[in-house]
Amino acid sequence: MAAAGSAGAGEVPAFISGVAISGSLASPTVTVTGTGFGSIPTHGVAVASITSCTGQSGTGAQAGMDYPKGELWVSDATAGWSGGHFSGQASSNCIGVNISSWSPTQVVFTLGDGYGGTSGLGSFRDGDGVVVSVKGAPGPTVVSGLS
Repeated sequence: MAAAGSAGAGEVPAFISGVAISGSLASPTVTVTGTGFGSIPTHGVAVASITSCTGQSGTGAQAGMDYPKGELWVSDATAGWSGGHFSGQASSNCIGVNISSWSPTQVVFTLGDGYGGTSGLGSFRDGDGVVVSVKGAPGPTVVSGLS
């Protein structure tokens, strides 16, 4: 079920109508469709600059961004990890997201260097329940068909 996010005065609330995860397990692409996504967030925090991510196993070059206030994040509820959510220097996740494209109706992103592999901080598996949030609107999906 799709849900609406919160909006400020004069803004249309975000609404997610679909989430697709494509590509491979090693390098997935997440495509979110809906309305009210507005413009690309400009206040992301580089994972490499987050104190709690320094020296984390699997973060590699620590490429990827975290965003505050529910702007953009993904959570694998089955495996217990998330990426893209900044909640402060001491408690943010270290996977991060890399925005490929952003429009008012579609957001496409990949996951940062902390994703995947045996030393990664988290990775998708077929059957995992996943929630993506854009501008505060949650969009659930189930991972399937990644190789």
